[in-house]
Amino acid sequence: MLLGYISQKKLATLLFLITTTLIAQDKPGYTITGRITGLKDGEKATLYSFDRDEIIDSPLVKNDEFKFKGKLSHSPELFSITFPNSYDASIQILLGSENLVIDGDINSADKFRFAGSSYQSGWHRLNLLEYVFQSKIDSLKKLEGEANTKLRRQYLDNLDQAVIQYIKNNPKL
Repeated sequence: MLLGYISQKKLATLLFLITTTLIAQDKPGYTITGRITGLKDGEKATLYSFDRDEIIDSPLVKNDEFKFKGKLSHSPELFSITFPNSYDASIQILLGSENLVIDGDINSADKFRFAGSSYQSGWHRLNLLEYVFQSKIDSLKKLEGEANTKLRRQYLDNLDQAVIQYIKNNPKL
């Protein structure tokens, strides 16, 4: 009987330790490192979470670099990086528990390079696809007439179909 009591006590202690360990575990974390030429030393890089609707961090830029580290509210999470003191540019990021590196020039935001995040890679490809279709739609807006309206509708339908197909082909996104 005493042996059974000790085993139950050990089991209860073990269950307690496992439970507290699981509860105390950190949420998944991320690191975003930016190396963007053209930024000014001392300006802020602001990380905003769309999911939480709040500014998460605003480190100062030094030697064209900035870094964000934090915990995700869930994975993946949608962020935006802005440089409110100098530029209207915004970088949208879909990030899991990963280490993302962004390289580029602030004056050529459409040519930023992203490395280290499978979510961001898919998100970036999807945004480029949308950009191509939107460029065609914008050029059609300059034309007038009923035929143009039908052509614009066709491009929008094609964009919708392309986005749906892309998401089906990339379920991790």
